[in-house]
Amino acid sequence: MYYHHENIEIDWEHSDIRAWLNHDFIDLAFTMSEQKQLLVTNNINNAGARTRDTIFLLSVDEAGKYFHSASDRKCEVTPYAKGKGAYVYPENTMYGWWWLRSRGYNDRIAALVSYGGNFFVDGLYVNVTNASVRPALWLNL
Repeated sequence: MYYHHENIEIDWEHSDIRAWLNHDFIDLAFTMSEQKQLLVTNNINNAGARTRDTIFLLSVDEAGKYFHSASDRKCEVTPYAKGKGAYVYPENTMYGWWWLRSRGYNDRIAALVSYGGNFFVDGLYVNVTNASVRPALWLNL
């Protein structure tokens, strides 16, 4: 999935992927009962901007905090995601790259984690369509 549908200067707050995660994705992935257990998170984004999100992408800092090694950050692409166009690289592995909510080297680019689990903080253009999405959330158990 793309971070945003067109290659423009965009931040997490106004991105298509944020809107999709917090609306369509929630409704598709969780029952109403499950949705009641999802906590709203106050995220700190680029340049200190803040958003309130139920489902979100990790920032570069958070991905480093919660996944301690490149091996931990590898993201296995599900058959569903692959069917939706998520890239698997190299073709004989099961891993793909995934978006982070952090800005890349300019406002048209978002940071990501490579198929090998390494950070690519320079990022890729926000309208690239073959990324995996690794949603993050907090639950009230």
